Amino acid sequence: MKQLSTLFLFIFILSACNSEIKKNSTASNDSTTKVQIAEASFSFGTLKQTDSVVHVFKLKNVGAIPLLIKSAKASCGCTVPEYSQKPIPPNETASITVKFKPTEAIEGIVNKSIVIQANTDSTFHVLYVKGLVTK
Repeated sequence: MKQLSTLFLFIFILSACNSEIKKNSTASNDSTTKVQIAEASFSFGTLKQTDSVVHVFKLKNVGAIPLLIKSAKASCGCTVPEYSQKPIPPNETASITVKFKPTEAIEGIVNKSIVIQANTDSTFHVLYVKGLVTK
């Protein structure tokens, strides 16, 4: 009888923990949205070391709450992302403008990344700028 009581107590505690976990995961889902990135990679072709290139990446909020871009960081100083820190309402688009200006030390095949942090299901998204840099 005592073993049966212990078993019921154990099952009760597990079910209480499970419902608390579900409650917390639901709260987390209410604070995230979904983003659709039209193109995650841009190839600028061939570029001279003395030139620069600018590309605009488009993001669309396909979720139910405003999209918040918390940061956009490039893999090096030759790549500079610019974005609005204003919330993007559902079904609206936003832009991340990326400027790539190679230095004299950069030559050959280039693949630079921009990591975006946002309030989305997957917190981080990566954009790429790539091409060939010549003298």
